[in-house]
Amino acid sequence: MKTQKLILLLFFTSPLFFWQIKNQTLENIGHQVRNVPAYISIKTTSLLSTETIRNIKEYRRDLENPLSRIFYNKATIIFPEVFHYFNILKPRIYFQSGTGDHSFPSNTEPLPIMLLPFACLGFYHHIKKQKYRSLALFAISPVLAFITGQYNFIFLLPTIYAYLHFSAYGIKATRHPKKIIISCFIYSLFLFLKNTLIYEI
Repeated sequence: MKTQKLILLLFFTSPLFFWQIKNQTLENIGHQVRNVPAYISIKTTSLLSTETIRNIKEYRRDLENPLSRIFYNKATIIFPEVFHYFNILKPRIYFQSGTGDHSFPSNTEPLPIMLLPFACLGFYHHIKKQKYRSLALFAISPVLAFITGQYNFIFLLPTIYAYLHFSAYGIKATRHPKKIIISCFIYSLFLFLKNTLIYEI
């Protein structure tokens, strides 16, 4: 099976995709896309708000140390955001915890956790073969979610695709890819049924 077809198969059989159908979140795509400029404006405003700047100044003043002006200034805002950006890449969000959004609910294994070892194998394959383009695209995949401050299915889709891309390569690198694909499908169906029962109770 070609890699792109396998990626689509893994996606369309994932609990995450079933969840979008169940909650009809795919109908909201147009609304979310139209609101991108507003989301970016809100995110930027919150980062540079007077309250944020005032908190930094108060923290710096409380320290009563000349060096505090070096370590605590407007640039201080950047460091937590950098860590936050890379947190969006954490596999735990996609394979275990979700984000808590109605389109990306918590503790549902949005992507089957059994794909995680194959994603790691896919990473190794790309590093070994020096396929740095895919690794670079993975690194920038959270940009849309980060600049909008929206952590739902639509804005996390690039990172979801990236993880499925590496998972597909990992599966194809094994001796029995067909058996793994069938096992993933069965497990995904089990997860969706389990999550549906839990969230409907």
